Order: sequence, then structure tokens, then C-alpha cells
Amino acid sequence: MKISTQGQIWLYSTLAILFLSGIVWAYAHYYMPPLSAFEPGVSPLEPYSMKIHGAAAMVFLVVFGALVPLHMRRAWKAKRNLTTGIFIVMACLVLIISGYGLYYWGEPDSRINISLIHLGFGILFPVFLLAHALIGRRISSKIKNSCAAPHGPKGSVPSEPL
Repeated sequence: MKISTQGQIWLYSTLAILFLSGIVWAYAHYYMPPLSAFEPGVSPLEPYSMKIHGAAAMVFLVVFGALVPLHMRRAWKAKRNLTTGIFIVMACLVLIISGYGLYYWGEPDSRINISLIHLGFGILFPVFLLAHALIGRRISSKIKNSCAAPHGPKGSVPSEPL
């Protein structure tokens, strides 16, 4: 069940912003020193990348919600690409729930674990999505090819029964 061109633009651009802002945040958080070695603090990129990430997450929730009736429901009824589709939905739910937990959870020990889960799924999500898209395209092309040439190769004349 192909997503419209406009839907793909919204989906992939939102996911690209989420991925890149998450990577920038992780790099700034784990590898960049604070502004001053004499003052404790955070890298100046952390708050900006987090604000961009949070805004993109809100947009993604809308896009994800639009995919339920427009893409997921039709694919579920057609029983196409269900394994990777279910895996994508589960990964999205882990990212949504862990993102919520990071925003609202106050205990530092739990936040570390939630952050690692969120970061791990976020880094791997493009791989999951690419696998889902490629498998879906392969399934669609097989269906298209089987429907397009029911009587043999193009230009051939069907043989008559003896």
C-alpha cells in the first residue's frame, strides 16, 4: 500500500529531522565539552537540538496518526508486509513511550536507561524503515507483474488448448 508522494515527503522529512537532531544531541551530550572547563554545564548544541527534536516529534505524531487509516489499515486488510510493518509500529511505540518517559520522568537512574533505549531504537529506526520500504516495493512489484501479464510475456499469443 504505497504512501502518496506528499505523504512520503512529510514522513521522510520529519524522520530525517528527528534522526539528525537526535544524532546531534547525542554527539553534543556525549562528546562535546561544555562551554567552559571551569563551569559545569552542557554543550550549547544540546538544548537547540532537543527543541528541534521535540518539535519534529510532535509533527511525527500527526504523520504517524495519518498513516493508520491511509496506509496501515489498508495493508493490514490486504495482508501485505505485515511482519516488518508490525515491527515498525512497535519501534515507533517504543520511541514514543520512551520519549514521553524522558520528558516527564524525574528519576535520574531511570532516565539513563530510558535514554539508552530511546537512542538505540532511534539510531536503528532508519534501518528498520528501509527494510520495510524495500520489502514492500518488492511485494508490490511482484503483484503488479503477476497482474500485468496474465497471458504470458508481452506480445505473445496465448496458445489454444489441444
